[in-house]
Amino acid sequence: MKVGDYVRLDRCQGINRIDEIDEIGTFYLEDVIGDEWGDETFRLDTNDVIKSSPNIIDLIGVGDYVNGSEVMSADWINENGEYEEGLAFPMYAEDDLHIIVNWLPLKYVEIHSIVTKEQFSQMEYRIEE
Repeated sequence: MKVGDYVRLDRCQGINRIDEIDEIGTFYLEDVIGDEWGDETFRLDTNDVIKSSPNIIDLIGVGDYVNGSEVMSADWINENGEYEEGLAFPMYAEDDLHIIVNWLPLKYVEIHSIVTKEQFSQMEYRIEE
């Protein structure tokens, strides 16, 4: 890991960015998060990282939400008529008889926000039946 890399954190802490790394390997995050005791912190070590990458799209997975839409695994035909698969958003349209699903591949999306599936699950309120 290096300064500027994105990190996917454990304990439902989502995705963040490394702002600084000191001489003993402790790294400092761009944004403050809660630690295991609920206190605010921006300092972590490598044990708190699930995955890191200089490219934020590498940290996104099925079930995460990007720009408010759920990411899914999908197959589509690209502009060259070739079969592709990967992460995408469903784009729904309707005609008189059908609901049509087209896929917007994640690799073509300008990313503004991410909520990981772990964060989403942690924040949801479930109504008992």
